Amino acid sequence: MKLFDERRLAALRAYETIEMGRDHSLDALCNLVRLTFGGPMSAVSLVDDENTYHMGLAGMEVEVVPAQTNFCSHTIETDSPMLVEDASKDARFASNPFVTADPGIRSYMGAPLIASDGSALGAICAVDTKTRHFSNDESEKLSSLARTAMHILEMRRRVKEVRDYHKLAPEDFRGCSEAQACAGRRVAGMAQLAKVLLVEREGIDFPRQLFASAAAGVFDRLIDSSETGPSRSDQTGRFPLQKLDDDVPHIFVHRLNQ
Repeated sequence: MKLFDERRLAALRAYETIEMGRDHSLDALCNLVRLTFGGPMSAVSLVDDENTYHMGLAGMEVEVVPAQTNFCSHTIETDSPMLVEDASKDARFASNPFVTADPGIRSYMGAPLIASDGSALGAICAVDTKTRHFSNDESEKLSSLARTAMHILEMRRRVKEVRDYHKLAPEDFRGCSEAQACAGRRVAGMAQLAKVLLVEREGIDFPRQLFASAAAGVFDRLIDSSETGPSRSDQTGRFPLQKLDDDVPHIFVHRLNQ
């Protein structure tokens, strides 16, 4: 079963999104699912080997539930949407508590959330308390929305990575002023973001050591400029961080291409 696949679970852990909890963008996406398919409920869920975690919800409120009793744990076993027209007559779900009790699920359409390595991390679903038939067109639309959900999850992962770089420990900037340390954190965050953009957009994956070297060079250049050029500091002598945000991506990529 894919539910217990170590490669899939490793990919899921890399996103670190379960610990971050619900996402308003995914809530909004779930509401779009409701409007698109005319059903009362929708969810975006991530599934590990024990539980199902709801990252986005619309039309219902569900806590963490055991993976093996959830519809989404079945959805990740397929590469295409799973369609259930009447759960009460489906041997897999007829005794499921979400079918026999509140909310009384009858129909379910779920599309797997596929990561870049092909692993199914969870599902996005449209749920109804009435039996219904789902068309091929509806199935394709949900698959498209599943890709959107993955883009949102990927963005959350990237933002967390950049923020982690901003939280470098004080000892990493021993001997620097407060302004220089702040600048250093931003350079590190921008370096990580530049790496992500180059890998995704250009298909270029530079060695980590090269990025570390380039980041150090950019940091030195910016600090030198801040100390010698009046355009780089304001009247209080503080480092102009907005200017840093504007300059770093261009300087960093230029340096990598040298």
